[in-house]
This record gives sequence, C-alpha cells and structure tokens, in this order.
Amino acid sequence: MSQSIRIPRGKRVQFRQGQDGPITDLEDVDLILEEDLTLSLSSNFSQLVGGGANRGVSMLGQLIEKISGFGFTGQFKQMGYQIWEGTEPLSLSITVGFYMKTNALKDVIRPAKALIKLPLPNDPDDNDDGLGLQAPGPSVFEALDDGENGSDTLGKRLSCRIGFVNLPNVIVKQAEPTFSSEVDSNGYPIWASIRLDISSIFTATTQLIDQFGYGEE
Repeated sequence: MSQSIRIPRGKRVQFRQGQDGPITDLEDVDLILEEDLTLSLSSNFSQLVGGGANRGVSMLGQLIEKISGFGFTGQFKQMGYQIWEGTEPLSLSITVGFYMKTNALKDVIRPAKALIKLPLPNDPDDNDDGLGLQAPGPSVFEALDDGENGSDTLGKRLSCRIGFVNLPNVIVKQAEPTFSSEVDSNGYPIWASIRLDISSIFTATTQLIDQFGYGEE
C-alpha cells in the first residue's frame, strides 16, 4: 500500500479564483514551493527641497565669504527631509514544482498549463460577446467588489496562499515554465517547475501584512 507524501505547511502553495473556488485543473493538485520565500515591499520618497533650488544662494554665500571672510551655503539638513510619494504593491517571485504520481498529464501538464495561463489574455471565439482580447486578471469592478451583495462578478479575482502568507487580491505578471526532458510512456514530462512573478493588485499596506498567518492568532 502506497503512502501519500506529506507536504510541509510552509511549502504549500494554493491559488483560488473567484470567491472560494479552486482554479480548474488545480483541484487536488499539490503545488510545492521549491525555495524560500522573499517578499518585496517598498515606498518612494523624495527630498523636501531640490539641491538646485538653492544654487544661487550658495553662490552668493561663497562670494560674500571671499569678500568678507564670512559666508554661508544656503543648504540645511532639513532640506533633505524625505517626503513620502507613494508605496508599491507587494511583489514576490516563487518557483513551484509539479511531480508525476501516477499520470504525468494529470499530475504535471494540466496543472502547469493552468498556472502559465494566468498572465495571458484570452482570445474569445465567435460565440463570445465582445471584441478583442480579454485582459488577464480581474477588471477594476471585480477587484473592488467585496461580494457582500451577492454579486457574481468575482470570477477572475485571484488570491493565493504561500505558506503562512495570505494574499487576497493578486495578479500573475509572468510565468516561466521548465519541463523535464524525462517523459512517461505517453511522452509527457514527468515533472515541471514554474517561476511566477506575483503582485498584489492594490498598494501594500500594514493591514495586508496583518492578514498573514493561519487564522489562529
């Protein structure tokens, strides 16, 4: 009797689309984090007064110093005070792996295809409404809809959990798959790894960090 492999909690990766539903072809599939997790959090600042604004004052001070022996620069440490201009969304890059258990098509190829589709637009066929490519990720209305009024517009809103890190609204900006050259009897790779660049939809805030954890704190 075969025993299932227990994946450590910190290595589990889960994606959900819509309010609670798993992505098609990712149900009952183990997404394994292949490396340690690093998050990028940053804000942009600029100094209060630009150095060029006081160039004339500094030149005048140097001239007075040359004539009288007493001068000034027109520069003060307070002018370098950093003013917040904005904060970037949280971003991270992870590599997840798929490994064949019994069937490479089911265990590797289908879930890998589901993930690498996430940063790509959809080309609607003739039976769909609308023209042109459908953008990846949620529309602005889906992103802002909290679903409290029974709305069904949450179908493309994506969330993910990576270990203890819970991210309720994300987009996948890039996917780089690597497929094994070793294949099963049907010619399908027996493992695949995918590098994903992920970003929160909204500006990172302290409240976003407070959502990290497993809910028992």
